[in-house]
Amino acid sequence: MPDSKWAFLAAHPVFYLLVMLVLTGCCYLGGIGDFYLFDSQVWLARNQSLTLQTLTFPAIYEASLSAMKTGPFGRPVSMLSFAVESWLAGGMFPSISKFINITIHLMNGGLLFLIVKRCAEVYVARRPESKGAPAATFAIITTGLWLLHPLHVSTVLYAVQRMAMLSATFMLAGIFVYVSARARQIVAQNNYVEWLSTLPSVFALTVLAAMAKETGLLLPLFVALIELFIFQANSSSTRDKLLIRLSQSVLLAVPAVLVTIYVSAPEFIVRGYQIREFDMTERVLTQFRLLWNYLSWIYIPNIRALTLYHDDFPLSTSLWSPISTLLAAIAWAGLIAFSLRIRKAAPLVVLAVLWFLYAHSLESTVFALELSFEHRNYFASIGPLALLSAGLMRAGVAFGRFSLIPSVAVIAVLAFLLSIRAHFWSDELRLASYHYAMHPDSPRAAYHFANVNLRRGESREDPNEVRESILQARQGYEALQASDSYDLLAAATLFYIDERWFPSLAAAEQWEKKIERAVQGNKVWAPTDYNAVGLLMDCVNKRICRLSSDALVQSVVDLIGSNCCDNAMLNRYVALYFLGAGNDPRRALQYAELAIRENPKYFPAYLVAIEACVNLGLHGRAAELVGDWAVQDRLKSRIATITGLIE
Repeated sequence: MPDSKWAFLAAHPVFYLLVMLVLTGCCYLGGIGDFYLFDSQVWLARNQSLTLQTLTFPAIYEASLSAMKTGPFGRPVSMLSFAVESWLAGGMFPSISKFINITIHLMNGGLLFLIVKRCAEVYVARRPESKGAPAATFAIITTGLWLLHPLHVSTVLYAVQRMAMLSATFMLAGIFVYVSARARQIVAQNNYVEWLSTLPSVFALTVLAAMAKETGLLLPLFVALIELFIFQANSSSTRDKLLIRLSQSVLLAVPAVLVTIYVSAPEFIVRGYQIREFDMTERVLTQFRLLWNYLSWIYIPNIRALTLYHDDFPLSTSLWSPISTLLAAIAWAGLIAFSLRIRKAAPLVVLAVLWFLYAHSLESTVFALELSFEHRNYFASIGPLALLSAGLMRAGVAFGRFSLIPSVAVIAVLAFLLSIRAHFWSDELRLASYHYAMHPDSPRAAYHFANVNLRRGESREDPNEVRESILQARQGYEALQASDSYDLLAAATLFYIDERWFPSLAAAEQWEKKIERAVQGNKVWAPTDYNAVGLLMDCVNKRICRLSSDALVQSVVDLIGSNCCDNAMLNRYVALYFLGAGNDPRRALQYAELAIRENPKYFPAYLVAIEACVNLGLHGRAAELVGDWAVQDRLKSRIATITGLIE
């Protein structure tokens, strides 16, 4: 394509990059809402370790390791970023967290532009038929498509997904370091001195990326892909054979590692499925269809399909059930074979396909993660969007002087869709209502809708507004109950709602039986079930909910004995019951101490145990518990709270 058609854009690439960045920032700023969602509440809003008084090493160390349950490495780099944010802002504030996320997204866009521009320059230089192709223009269009794609809203405006974004930041930085040095090496012909000098930096950035989120371990794979399909494209140098073999070996590493883990230690993978409602075979088969779903979101961004919740996606129970599973698997095999066959004529095609698939190689394969999330495409979408950018530029040739029309039109549509989707994220009730309307069969969408309305109803003063919100909440929880009779949270919350707002229904005994049935019949103990037990105990202790007998409490006690769950949390809830409505502080102390033995760092259990000791007059034991907590609380951040109970 003649360079003259693109010269006005290629002459000032930085200016047009700034236009893209400003446009993206404006679209996202309209979506900043003052609320945290789900695990953002757990890891950010309720995480006391993030509340730093001073930037001392012990405080930083504790904050960076305060999310160990999020992955094998604990994602300390991401948690450290939240801790520093909390220290600078004087606490955790949703709007500040999201503003920082937007800034990181824009920074990632800048890195992507530099990478694509450098790669395009090398690619054009090595392919005579591409001479004159505008590398800067290709980089601007690719970056604009990625920055403004509405698929990324649920990553950028979902505060805790900074983990995925920071991992992408270090991965992009590692790729930039590599391609910059490799490009200089090609020009200087210095026998790979430049290339060798990048390896320590790439390794260090891989570690940092993995410490932000485990997907950062994949950084060497993307370096290998760029080496094979950009730097080695039509290369005639015999000296490059070593790099080709090395890159191919790196690309084979992921399947080799996964197979090795499964063969040598299958329990490492399989045990995670104990808390899932699907097994490994069902998960892997379902991913064949989900990956096509992801690709459709990238190329056809229908914002009605783009939501935070996709837990209503039907499982594949075999290759033939549904039949689309087999068709999806065959289609993937065909696409991979076709792209590899045309790799010399069209290396960008195979690069886009393999980039997308390798980016999903950890989260969309054998590991017992949840089935589907949009944020898994934050980094994966780069390859497919680069291919789209090339297609738009090729289509633009037919427009002559107006060759940018296809690219500008697509970017404008993406910006419009992004602004609409971001608008929904600016208000939690609007967001929850939209998601529930789009996914009425999604348990999570129903729960979010019901929970937001319940919180709104409890915070309002106008009786009519209270009743309207509570009725909306009840509708959502009833939908949950109808879809799953073992849904403990739905039954517990309906018990609470009817006892508090609709006592004339006299439904207490009905809900109590359903709750007991759910506790006894739960095959998979979900995080929301802990919330359900906590709500129940709080409701009973405040004399809002009335239990006809202690059978329900006994069911929870039996559940603890089955060792299926987080026993520390359940023991504490039982202790709270006996401290309040059960009127038995001695048994409360017994269960609180069991909770402490299960988890010596579980601060809420100490509070219950000490209060029970005070009620029993066991001041010596209370003092011992304070001392035990002081050993755990190295920062002494909660000593004042706990000692206040015995003063």
